[in-house]
Amino acid sequence: MSTNQDTHQARNAGARRQTKARDIAHACKAMLHSLVAALGVHLPNTDHIPEPLAGKIRAGQIAAILRLTPVMMIANLLNVGTVDWLFWQSDHQVFLIAWSALTITLAVTGLRSWWRNRPLLQNDGLPRRSRSSKSIRRMIINSAVLALLWSMVPITLFAQAEPGARMFIAVLTSGMMSAGALALSTVPLAALTYTFMLALASAFALISAAEPVLVYIGVILLIYTWILAKTTTWKADMFISRLIDQAQLVKQNELIGLLLRDFEESASDWLWEIDEQGRLQHVSMRLAAMLGQPAAALQNRRFREVFCPHAGHAGTGNLQLVEDLIAKRAPFRDQVVAVTIGGIDGWWSLCGKPVFDETGAYRGYRGVGSDVTQSRRAQERIAQMARFDGLTGLPNRAHFRELLSARIAGEAATSPPALICIDLDQFKSVNDSMGHTVGDRLLVCIAGRLTDTVGDTAIVARLAGDEFAVLPSGPLREEDVVELARKVIAIISLPYQLHGKQVQIGASAGIALTGDGACSPEQLMNNADLALYTAKNEGHGQFRVFGPAIDAEVRKRRTMTEDLQAALKADEFSLHYQPVISACDNSLRGFEALLRWTHPVKGAISPADFIPVAEESGLMDEIGAWVIRTACAEAASWPRAVTLAVNLSPTQFHNAQLLNIILGALGTSGLSPRRLELEITETALLTHSTATVNTLNHLRSIGVRIALDDFGTGYASLSYLRGFPFDRIKIDQSFVRDAIERPDCAAIVKATIGLAASLGMASTAEGVETGAQFDWLRDQGCTDVQGYLFSRPRPAEDLPKMFEQGEKLFADVARKVA
Repeated sequence: MSTNQDTHQARNAGARRQTKARDIAHACKAMLHSLVAALGVHLPNTDHIPEPLAGKIRAGQIAAILRLTPVMMIANLLNVGTVDWLFWQSDHQVFLIAWSALTITLAVTGLRSWWRNRPLLQNDGLPRRSRSSKSIRRMIINSAVLALLWSMVPITLFAQAEPGARMFIAVLTSGMMSAGALALSTVPLAALTYTFMLALASAFALISAAEPVLVYIGVILLIYTWILAKTTTWKADMFISRLIDQAQLVKQNELIGLLLRDFEESASDWLWEIDEQGRLQHVSMRLAAMLGQPAAALQNRRFREVFCPHAGHAGTGNLQLVEDLIAKRAPFRDQVVAVTIGGIDGWWSLCGKPVFDETGAYRGYRGVGSDVTQSRRAQERIAQMARFDGLTGLPNRAHFRELLSARIAGEAATSPPALICIDLDQFKSVNDSMGHTVGDRLLVCIAGRLTDTVGDTAIVARLAGDEFAVLPSGPLREEDVVELARKVIAIISLPYQLHGKQVQIGASAGIALTGDGACSPEQLMNNADLALYTAKNEGHGQFRVFGPAIDAEVRKRRTMTEDLQAALKADEFSLHYQPVISACDNSLRGFEALLRWTHPVKGAISPADFIPVAEESGLMDEIGAWVIRTACAEAASWPRAVTLAVNLSPTQFHNAQLLNIILGALGTSGLSPRRLELEITETALLTHSTATVNTLNHLRSIGVRIALDDFGTGYASLSYLRGFPFDRIKIDQSFVRDAIERPDCAAIVKATIGLAASLGMASTAEGVETGAQFDWLRDQGCTDVQGYLFSRPRPAEDLPKMFEQGEKLFADVARKVA
């Protein structure tokens, strides 16, 4: 025990001594800085230099001094011998012995240090190794000790020396001072310490002699010392600047080398070059490999022969434009041309610029090419998603409306078209009990049965999640349409064998005829929807034809409208919040506000039931305004880094006051606009494009972010991404949940994430329920995720607990599930 205590006390004493030594060093450094500043000498400023570079600069400073160390130390030894020989007969033999021993010891130590650090001296540029600031302090201390030793010579020996000996001392100290300042100039504090100490000692010796000439010489010495100090700091500044320039040059060379290596290692980029006649020159091995031909066979081939596709290709791309630009000697970039390699169609992106020789004569073109076939196909796939359902391949709502409009215009005079809208019964229970994979497979099977049942001439579309539509062809009576609806319901209601299990659901249908007064696609679809709504309320497996009897069903909706109006007055609405998690570090990025309605009698009513009624009745404006104000007010108390996402209904864009409502909510709550993110669907842009874009542009100009919700499920179009600069694309859960098992879903999700990244937008994947999904999305570069994996929507009072636990809550969830 006593030994341990002694050891502990010894360590504490050593630490105290080190701290005291550092304090003394800092104090001396501060005094020297003050003296230098008082003399008008400015030391180089290195505070802005980052530590890795500063360490190499320190190594360069020390290396520059070490290169002169042998010469300086040998000069010190020779000077010691000369001083001893001149003054050995004086009364200062004891001083000379002690002084010589110390000076020789210091000189030998310097030589040993030079010998140990020889590898550091082999590079004249910026050293690869670093040195700490402790090395600089050691250099300053060694310089001070050396200066102190040589300062003792004039102070001790000058006064009693003969005139000749005095001249020797003056010449010696002046030479030592000048040579030492220049040798130590790369470390300005060491040089100034050495110079000032020798100068002050020499001036003191001269002035103490009390002879006018010597006093004058002492003053002159101080003036030249000041000039020497200015020169030393200027040289140090130039030296450090040179090292910084060398470091920047090295960094640039490394970056250029890295880029070249990346380019050479890339499997999709290559160099191409043609001469003034348009023939390939200097064919790179990568280009030859891409074309599947030997480089020698491609030499002197014409440009068009390489890039021109066969007659069956989907298009020639921009080949003609590229040729026109080459003819005009104009540079170009990112021009996509069609190619055919081994009978397989593809697309290449070309960049190029003209080449001229030293006389200005045109010598051809040189550029870079890359294979963009996969991204082009992905873009075509995403473009197809704008018109067709990604799961079933059927026309989506937008495309179906176009087809319906064409049918009405083309056949209204001879055979007015009829429309059947179909909604599945018990589909939600299948999804909940058997999972979304089975649910999706069921939808595909239903789409196949519908297509087989109605024939090739009829049109089958998927309008929404479990909602389909059939547009029969040919002249049909009402009885024929009714019989077809019965047949469709019956065929859908037959059992399905999915994943080794028998699944059975039903269907309800609504029929609308143009003879009922519907003369537009909107009216026909609205009538069919009203008939479908009535059929579902009557029970499963029913169908209704739109007619006067539907008015009663409309009155039922009117009852819900009245309940919604009462709910607004009675404050029956509330908001729940689902967290949005950063895929990069599992941290909480924000929350999405979700509307909930608890009826005093009917209890909780699904948003899927009351929001359509609210939109149709015009109450969505007032409800939406309440949501925005309440969400902003509650989010204002959250940590500043947490964002708020609010969904906007397409009908809210009818309201001219929408912009003022949002601005008012932000101003009243004090919530920063940069923390608010508004989520809109393509429907809003489809029906209110001009007003919507103007409103969104204004909101975006003040910092509010805009997200495109449910991308790819119904109306998604690349034109929306081109026409409005969204901040985020939200990937619908229908693609996310099967991305791991289904290559087509994986390709769509990857393409959407890549599209968002290339357009400078963030991406959010919805419906993440497993750790495997989360890991896969993170590997693909998805920005954020949300879903039941991390949390169900929570009421506002549950959020403080999430804030207290912080990102550990979500990191632990992700880790456990994975």
